[in-house]
Amino acid sequence: AADARAALSSLSPLKSASPSPSATSSSSAPLAISQEAIVSLEHELDQGASLQALRRFNDNLRALSNDKSEWHSKLRRVMHLLAHNLESFNPAFAACVLQVQLSIGATDYEKRDAALKLLIRPLAGEYGMRSDDVSSARQGPTHRELFQSFYEDLLQEPLGAALAEDASPRASADLLGRMMRDILGEGAERALSAEKAGAEADSVDRAAYALGYNLAIEYLADYEKTWMLDSFRALDEGLGLGLKQWAFLEVHAEGEAEHAAIGHAATAALVDAPRAFLLRAAMRDHDADFARFYNVLADVLE
Repeated sequence: AADARAALSSLSPLKSASPSPSATSSSSAPLAISQEAIVSLEHELDQGASLQALRRFNDNLRALSNDKSEWHSKLRRVMHLLAHNLESFNPAFAACVLQVQLSIGATDYEKRDAALKLLIRPLAGEYGMRSDDVSSARQGPTHRELFQSFYEDLLQEPLGAALAEDASPRASADLLGRMMRDILGEGAERALSAEKAGAEADSVDRAAYALGYNLAIEYLADYEKTWMLDSFRALDEGLGLGLKQWAFLEVHAEGEAEHAAIGHAATAALVDAPRAFLLRAAMRDHDADFARFYNVLADVLE
């Protein structure tokens, strides 16, 4: 949390881009990145470290012993980390929205607004608002509430007990800190300086990097939650647990592909083709950090 606050404070004073041609005149705007290019960048993650770590985690989950004292102890540690990790993506999503909004005056008014209108939908969904109708007065359970129900069904104990022991477990807190530092500026600065020595990121660069980071989060989450649902169903059957509270995993397994599509549209609305390297850098940064976290979870299950 301290790292996240420090990263946020580094944004002031903001170094904004000079108004880009696209902010004032569409005739000289650089070519927008295509949906095909975005999908191609995402597919690079199929060979990345996170999918290897997710496979290892799910293999270990399915291989848990039927000795209750053993699997309960291991799953309690894993679920404790996941409780913090699940919530930690909300500040990451909010930071992505913030960076796009901070490109005000430097990106096209209508394109920026279109991107923000899309980005807010998955974030609203985290708090129980339907992602296809955020204007609706109906609000269902938050994803934290759904996770709590799954946790307590699985382990037959209150989630609050684990959180009281350690509200910010190190592996998950480390991932949160890395995400926030990168999205709030360090990632774009690092990527730009690697592309051109001495170059400094402006608000448009930071927005592009944030959109790339969002793409990676959603793309990997689709694998993460789909595989996790299948693995817990296999575990439930193998151990005869009789689990009933599946909504947390089902909602995510069904919704992540839609969130990825929303991320595509938001990115295509705002990012120009010459900044594709920022998308790739952001996706690789998240891939490395997410893999580190899931390898910790896999280690716990061994």
